[in-house]
Amino acid sequence: MRDADGNPTIIDALIGPVQPEALRRLKWLRDAVEDARALREGRALEKRRRFEEVDDDTL
Repeated sequence: MRDADGNPTIIDALIGPVQPEALRRLKWLRDAVEDARALREGRALEKRRRFEEVDDDTL
């Protein structure tokens, strides 16, 4: 999640292994894992389109 200023923040963290099959099948999960690694290593996050096309009222 991102806060009102656009900074990444964790609202609910679950720690545990991610199954290899899930990583293969779910692009959103691969992206989330890559983002977590980048943040941990101090690297810039890759810019991805997430909810730009979704109306806030829909969320």
